[in-house]
Amino acid sequence: MANENLLKGVECPRCGNDEQFTIAATVWLDLTDDGTVPSEEPGRGDHEWDHDSVMECPKCNYISRYGAFLVNSPHGHVRSKAT
Repeated sequence: MANENLLKGVECPRCGNDEQFTIAATVWLDLTDDGTVPSEEPGRGDHEWDHDSVMECPKCNYISRYGAFLVNSPHGHVRSKAT
């Protein structure tokens, strides 16, 4: 089944995996001397990533920027396998 949400147009340029990835995202945390907890300030409880975020394919361990995993986009690669 084709991805239609967060992974729409995303696949590993090395192995073609399009099921799951690991990505380095930005998140706001409250830092104290005892440690960190997710921030409860309005607008800061979510996480974000962009074309420059580091991403890894768990199937072949390929690591690159998120943009390199985008299919047929100026930031990514051209799909070489038939779909």
